[in-house]
Amino acid sequence: MSTEVPPAPQKVNLRRPDIMEAVQAQVLSHYRSELVERIRANGGVLSAGELTIKLAKEFGFCYGVERAIDLAYAA
Repeated sequence: MSTEVPPAPQKVNLRRPDIMEAVQAQVLSHYRSELVERIRANGGVLSAGELTIKLAKEFGFCYGVERAIDLAYAA
C-alpha cells in the first residue's frame, strides 16, 4: 500500500488582466446593447401593445455573480 500524497492541484489566477478584459468585454456587450440604450432613452420603460418592460435604474451583477463569470471564463 502506497502512502504517497498526491500533489496539490495547481492554482489558477482568475484575476489576470487578459481574463478580466475578456470578461468585461462580454459583460459590456450585454449591458450596452441597442435595446438597453433605447429603453434608457425612453425613461427606462418600453411598451409594445399590452407588454411593458421596465428597466431598473441600477442593474448589474453582485460580486458573487462576477466571480462565477470569472470562474466560467477561466475554465
